[in-house]
Amino acid sequence: EECLCELPLTIRRADLDFNDHVHNTHYLGYALEALPDEAYGNGEFSSIRVIYHAPLALDTRAVIRVSEIDGGYLCSIRSRDTLHTLIELKNNLAAQGRYTDAVDDVLCKVLGAKKKKLKIEYI
Repeated sequence: EECLCELPLTIRRADLDFNDHVHNTHYLGYALEALPDEAYGNGEFSSIRVIYHAPLALDTRAVIRVSEIDGGYLCSIRSRDTLHTLIELKNNLAAQGRYTDAVDDVLCKVLGAKKKKLKIEYI
């Protein structure tokens, strides 16, 4: 994927939890701040997924990279050779019935499928 922007990440003391790692709630804020203006202005995201790989500490020199993916944006927070976090922000296409990728396609089909009642008997 093509990188839209790469910004240095400034970690503040207020971002830290009691273990001196960045608190989980701050990662989404980092991603939103790094988005291009047009993406942030249209920020009707129907799906946000944060995948944590390694903790960030106050002295970590990290960058956040934003790439456009099918149906949204992928933000990665990295330092040197370490991937710390991936943040995926998908727009509202799936909510409008327009699928953004194969996973959304399968989920929409499964959720829209007829439900069958089953009777379970224990022996």
